[in-house]
Amino acid sequence: MDQIETKNGILLVDKEQGWTSSDVVCISRGILKTKVGHAGTLDPMATGLLILLVGSFTKKQNEFLTLPKTYEAKAKLGIKTDTWDAEGEVLKEDAVPQISEDKLQEVIKSLTGKFNHIIPPFSAKKVGGQKMYKLAREGVKIEKKESEITVFNWSNVKLSKNILKFKVEVSSGTYVRSLAVMLAKKLGTHAHLTSLRRTTIGKYDISDAIKVSDVKKISRKDLEVRVI
Repeated sequence: MDQIETKNGILLVDKEQGWTSSDVVCISRGILKTKVGHAGTLDPMATGLLILLVGSFTKKQNEFLTLPKTYEAKAKLGIKTDTWDAEGEVLKEDAVPQISEDKLQEVIKSLTGKFNHIIPPFSAKKVGGQKMYKLAREGVKIEKKESEITVFNWSNVKLSKNILKFKVEVSSGTYVRSLAVMLAKKLGTHAHLTSLRRTTIGKYDISDAIKVSDVKKISRKDLEVRVI
């Protein structure tokens, strides 16, 4: 049980693809028989670090929500989808122009620091009390929404056969799907995210997390002795 980190009332989970953040919370709540919340949603397509707040620490959610995050991602250039990721319907497909390393670095530099980014229409952001993705699925036209974010650093950026791989450290509230779309637009093409993995939240690292399947195997007693 040494791999479990519940110090200060938290449990670090490595969310698998296909699971919603709510799925992970519900399973953990059933095991612990107490209040459980999470500190930052991951899309079902995304994998990686999810911080669960246990018991009285559910009241500390805002403290965790503001922490910076690091993601590893892949984007497919030349293809636009309605959700800006691989789970959506293809809206447009064009040939990708020749992109030099200098041009790529120039665009990355322009998307570093503080700026406004577009909130994806298929997101959990609420408009008039309703989540944007629900309105989008109903065909409701939503006015473009933007929010200010900070991109602290890009690294491991590689472009090969129209697949762009990168690692990015960002402020809370950043949609990596949006960064991929904005980056592609500056390169003269479209893009959608094909994979996304969150590796850090503040000082917390994915290497200290357990799988959702392992959470199912843990007894309430095993966890209680580790929750303060």
